[in-house]
Amino acid sequence: MEYLTSKSIYLLIFGLFLCLISPLLLSDGMFLDGIIYASVSKNLSQGIGTFWNPHFTDTTYAEFHEHPPLVFGLLSIFYRLFGDHVYVEKIFSFSTILIQALLIHLIWKKIKINIASWIPILIWCSFPFISWTATNNLLENTMMIFTSSSILFYLHYIENKKHIYLILAGIMLVLGFLCKGPFSLFPLVFPFLYQSIYEKSSISIVIKDSIYIILATVVPFLLLYFLWEPARINIDAYVDRQIIRSLREIVTVDSRFQILYALFSELIISIIIITIILVFRYKLKISKTLKNYKLILVFILLGLCGVLPIMISLKQSGFYIIPSLTFFSIGISILISDLLKIGFERINFYQNKIFLSISLGIILIGVIFIIRNNGEYSRDAKKISEIKNLLKIIPERGIIRTCPELKNDYSFEAYLSRYKNVSLDCDNQREFVVNNRSCKIAAYAPSDSLIYTSNTEYILYKSNHSGK
Repeated sequence: MEYLTSKSIYLLIFGLFLCLISPLLLSDGMFLDGIIYASVSKNLSQGIGTFWNPHFTDTTYAEFHEHPPLVFGLLSIFYRLFGDHVYVEKIFSFSTILIQALLIHLIWKKIKINIASWIPILIWCSFPFISWTATNNLLENTMMIFTSSSILFYLHYIENKKHIYLILAGIMLVLGFLCKGPFSLFPLVFPFLYQSIYEKSSISIVIKDSIYIILATVVPFLLLYFLWEPARINIDAYVDRQIIRSLREIVTVDSRFQILYALFSELIISIIIITIILVFRYKLKISKTLKNYKLILVFILLGLCGVLPIMISLKQSGFYIIPSLTFFSIGISILISDLLKIGFERINFYQNKIFLSISLGIILIGVIFIIRNNGEYSRDAKKISEIKNLLKIIPERGIIRTCPELKNDYSFEAYLSRYKNVSLDCDNQREFVVNNRSCKIAAYAPSDSLIYTSNTEYILYKSNHSGK
């Protein structure tokens, strides 16, 4: 069935996705976390900080141990290759989406569902978080590559029983941990789920494979931890600051169930589609026996294992579920694959060349929109514009004095750091002083000279005192 494997369908999905993210891909402005990670990575590419001891600003997280360092190291390579441009972190982010789509394709081939992989890829792309994260430089983008690679390597092991694939599956989870910490370890349950539910293996095989994958993860991690002191210092600091502190102190949501609401919001479109398809299945009197239901259960449970542990903490953000969405898309696709296959068998795709032309045309439209939006602002337009005016005056790696309210404007500080390695300070006299309307107490002295003002937000002074 040529139409089911036609490259035209993959090209169509790619083109539609390009059009969806075209206003954002080469534009300026990004989600706060992504700006911070970009700044840390850019600093690393310029020799400011080290891989195991990254640097944000001179006055905030001079030793950035809020997350493990692998993503910063990978993104820093992009800066070394392509230079310090605002689109580099977005291209890096988009590239992780392309790699992940390929991994979905490869996993789908391994589980041998008799319909093309564009279906799980399309469902995955339909999740709102995927198009959003494609241009926002989140750590989850890279982490999901390693969690999915671990699943793929285990499926390779199932196929040929070569233990090298088990070792690789474990190493992928270590790399996932070095992206975003312990939430990357949920694929450890996959051998148990796959062998006990799908293969119906004996308890000895279930236990054996589960132990093997755990050892393949724990042993490389312990070797890294105990044999490389910089890694141990970094991991200890991360565990103390992020894991222990977040469990004890940090609260970002009112309910532990908030993450389930985020999951439901992502899956609602798929749930509606599944409902419609199952109704058609009943109306068409198609056999009610659901094939591969065990495999569906394996991947849905795997996805839930990536979501439910987040409920341990009241520090939650919806995008934490991004690595799990891959497995929900695969489970959902298996569920609807039989009926979709029957439906496509009744459609005549003889005009394949026309379909290919349409797909290429949509890709071209997406590229045109991306180029057209190059240099535009996707968010924080007014703030970024004014920050760039300030940075025409403030020197590279300068430290400017400000009030506590403006110091706590995290995106303001992040943009200053990302564009010109500028830091903010409330406690010491500096050469430059910035104030704005949110300041309850002015940061400048009466003797300071006004050198920049705008009609909207920031006022810059030059201090007549020595800038220490």
